[in-house]
Amino acid sequence: MIRNLRSALLVLAAFMCSTSAAFAQSSITLGWDASSDPTVTGYILSWGTTPGSYSSTLNVGKVTQYTVSGLNPDIKYTFAVQAYSSAGTSDYSVPVSNNPFVVQTSAGATFPDQRPGLFWRNTSTGQISTWLLSGSTVLNTNALSIDRVADTNWIVAATADFNADGYTDVLWRNKSNGTLAMWLLQNNIVVATQNLSISSVADPDWKVVGAGDIDRDGFADIIWQHQTQNWLAVWFMRGSGVVRTSYLDVQQVSSSDWQIAAVADLNNDGYADLIWREKTQGWLAAWYLRGTAVTYQAYLSQPQVSDPTWKLVGAGKPGGPSQSPTLIWQNSTDGTIAFWYMNGITMLGAAYTNPGRVDNLLWQIVGSR
Repeated sequence: MIRNLRSALLVLAAFMCSTSAAFAQSSITLGWDASSDPTVTGYILSWGTTPGSYSSTLNVGKVTQYTVSGLNPDIKYTFAVQAYSSAGTSDYSVPVSNNPFVVQTSAGATFPDQRPGLFWRNTSTGQISTWLLSGSTVLNTNALSIDRVADTNWIVAATADFNADGYTDVLWRNKSNGTLAMWLLQNNIVVATQNLSISSVADPDWKVVGAGDIDRDGFADIIWQHQTQNWLAVWFMRGSGVVRTSYLDVQQVSSSDWQIAAVADLNNDGYADLIWREKTQGWLAAWYLRGTAVTYQAYLSQPQVSDPTWKLVGAGKPGGPSQSPTLIWQNSTDGTIAFWYMNGITMLGAAYTNPGRVDNLLWQIVGSR
């Protein structure tokens, strides 16, 4: 047996995805150190979806890099390599894995709270799926009962509890014609689909920037920001019904560089607040609200994230009601996901999710609980 093959694969490249098939086919490129044994004549690459059990094996010859194609980009694969010569075959190297979107539920696992933590949309296929979390740990992945909206003119504008039943719902907007619709959920089940009572906003410069209960009546409200004139408005909601519309008492901001990035109750007073991010240098600030009244304005204790590849994609309590108000970040380049735990404007701590990134960058976080 050959024993001196180095025990680790050294390079695991990110998925390269094609979207031409029903689900994206992907390839992954692996590299490893050459064996120092001069009698080695080649390498065997093995992979599978169960760690330590390899369903596919390929003799790749005397190379130290190989690309495996035809994989599902959302499934976790484990890879290992062996060296061989006329004397036999080495042990497996230390295995390595990709960073999948789909996290499988442990066999027999039950969860007291099935409400999704993060909502995802595939920007190519229109698929909609969720992660169930405990803290920052992903317990499983589930598609919604309506698992996709293939027309990507329909975008997820916000997620929040619009009908005060304790479950997060999905607000949709058609970016081509401004139509507004709502999916009422119970966990991952779509129990009703409805147009809003004001069924469209034709002006594309009015953007839904988030949703949350700003008047503490139990029903999430819709926050709007005009993208060219910087007006700030709110629709007070009861389910899909618009009860009334109003500007905030600070009706307008002076610069379109400042954009509302998320809505959440930062200070745990029952009123949703606004989290702002400045586009050019990444400054971060908060407005505390009571209804339409802005009661406090300040920079966050971590006042700036200047790297534009980090996107503030949501806020809430994705890991459960006992969790601190949380800002949710996703890196647009490598798929890393991170949480900031907040107490008002003060960042108490930060954590990566587990798993900490998603290789298939077609999946984008579109909301949280």
